[in-house]
Amino acid sequence: MESKKQPFPETATFACLIQDPEQQRQRGQEVAALFSGAQRIQELSDGYAFSFPADPSWASKLLEFILFEKECCPFFTFEMVFEQHHGPLELRLRGPEGVKEVLRNTAWLDGAVVE
Repeated sequence: MESKKQPFPETATFACLIQDPEQQRQRGQEVAALFSGAQRIQELSDGYAFSFPADPSWASKLLEFILFEKECCPFFTFEMVFEQHHGPLELRLRGPEGVKEVLRNTAWLDGAVVE
């Protein structure tokens, strides 16, 4: 079965669907703490790639992150890459034009060195 990628609507907005400001603040802190564990951040043409330790606990944390975020921030494309020979676990956050600016304005990249 072939999967067809649906184009992202040009009129789409980048907004978190969590409406409660306190929940947004709390989630922002949780995600910032998670991303502080990134060993490397690389800019992509349509987003960013975050490298984490090749550890099962990190895989679980990142999958939990994806499952939550895909509901509240549906404009992201999420990719998890498990490198061969137990190399780093990579999480790629991608999306349409403008998604990199969204990520730059989050605490996820706050003070991070981006390659």
